[in-house]
Amino acid sequence: MQPKPGTRILIHGAAGSVGSLATQIAKRWGAEVIGTASGEDIVYLRSLGHVQVVDFKQERFETVGQVDAVLDLIGGETATRSFALVKKGGVLVSTVGAANAELAAQAGIRGVNLVSKGNAADLSELADVADTVDGKTAEKLIAKLIPGGVYASVVEAPRDAGNYSAVKMVTVVATPDRKTLEFMVKAVLDGEPVIPISR
Repeated sequence: MQPKPGTRILIHGAAGSVGSLATQIAKRWGAEVIGTASGEDIVYLRSLGHVQVVDFKQERFETVGQVDAVLDLIGGETATRSFALVKKGGVLVSTVGAANAELAAQAGIRGVNLVSKGNAADLSELADVADTVDGKTAEKLIAKLIPGGVYASVVEAPRDAGNYSAVKMVTVVATPDRKTLEFMVKAVLDGEPVIPISR
């Protein structure tokens, strides 16, 4: 489901790395974003602008009423309680395997579990990325990309990026513009690997 102007989306864990990126993408597409958070994360979410924040330690998120979609990054009871909030025909997407097919069917919505399928070798290389963007780790990562793949960095492409003409190099700034976000989302939806890098 691509957010459209007026779409109401509830994002559980909206201040985390995945949640805050999802919040910014949904906002740029014109959706009304409601995020759950607590403590200092509330201030951070509000700094993103035009985000309704529910302090889940002070109030139940059900007070926001019906939504078109829920992005669940928490699971457990939070996900279970969320099925009742999604309008008929809507969707609950979970990154932690909590989109129960039976509960989704009972609610008249779609339940989607997004699963990352990394292996130990890939994960160990990605862990090394924090050490360098302009060295051997970056070269190894770029070399693993299929032709047409995307290498995204929050700093800059490696000095030898020209050696990899079949790979698209993208520099992502701390606050990416709409064009960059749309490019990255399209790349992911098209099945092209996008590797966000940070130090």
